[in-house]
Amino acid sequence: MPRIGEKLSGVARFVALGALFCGAASAEPQPLVAVHSGLCLGGQGRPAVEACDGTNGVTLLPLPGLGDRFMVRSEKRQACLFSNRDGRFGWYRCTAHYPDQHWSFLTSPAIPDGEKMLRAVHSGKCLFSNADGRFGLYACVGEYGAQRWRLGSAAPARPPRIESATQASIVGDWDWMDGAATAFHSDGTFIMPNDSGGTWRALPGRRFQIRWPNGRVDEVSLSPAGTIEGSSLVYGVAQRVSARRAGRPPRVLAPRPPAPLAPPTSPAQPSPVRDAYACESAADCVIFCPSVPGCCGATCGCNHAIRRDHAAAYEAEYKRTCARPPHCPIVGCAYQEAPFADCREHRCVPSRTW
Repeated sequence: MPRIGEKLSGVARFVALGALFCGAASAEPQPLVAVHSGLCLGGQGRPAVEACDGTNGVTLLPLPGLGDRFMVRSEKRQACLFSNRDGRFGWYRCTAHYPDQHWSFLTSPAIPDGEKMLRAVHSGKCLFSNADGRFGLYACVGEYGAQRWRLGSAAPARPPRIESATQASIVGDWDWMDGAATAFHSDGTFIMPNDSGGTWRALPGRRFQIRWPNGRVDEVSLSPAGTIEGSSLVYGVAQRVSARRAGRPPRVLAPRPPAPLAPPTSPAQPSPVRDAYACESAADCVIFCPSVPGCCGATCGCNHAIRRDHAAAYEAEYKRTCARPPHCPIVGCAYQEAPFADCREHRCVPSRTW
């Protein structure tokens, strides 16, 4: 890098920064290509991405004495890209002492060689371009493919690594029982709707190892029914996981016929009430939330009023339906007074007023 006070020509500036970006220098402006969308940085007036047509060249202008910082100059507009922490974002006349025109490159172990994240020094955000058309600035996350850029050309296609029909059978879109959606690619990677992703590899048999961006590691297999089944290790805790092909409707079980009501033992003893919320007085009601190991509890306290004599059946049914590993939300709750169970208009309801 140049020393403080050293003046360089435009060509020398680009050579210095080109070595930082992709290891190869060029004296000519080159397009800055978003790996995820395949579009080039440009835009009329406000920054945007556009089709790479040979007129999208940018020059990276180093800032001597400021480490690896540089400015991004559009040769078509003869203006530099800026991002201010107050939200302003655009092209403006290149002025080296404007800190919102200073940029730097970030790398991550998750990013392939030759790709970088473009971070605005002033706002601290990274430039992104998503394949679905979204473009702008966002907090820098190394696992987000939409924040990766390449100077000079689009990212080369990764060679497929499928070695057998068994491996090919996992490629495609899957819906996981915890609500996650993934698209498994033939190159051993997968992507999620938020643009983060991970890797997968085949194991002996019809088994696979899946590595998620949060450190979770799954070892799964393809079942004869075409679903993914297996176990997951998250923070040292093993849990069961499963997934089905996206777009495939879940198997619907025939509903069970309702159990017949027991006949009354005497005219004075009516049949059990089937409505879990029907009541005649507050004495019929109770505040109740099931507490079942492996299931999420009530957030911000229990606020569910139900018939007292239905509490046990409600908890048993809740336990039966809570068969998946929990992904319980962590919330911050404002203080509120605990409710009591009341009967109003013959319905059990939570109340905080007498």
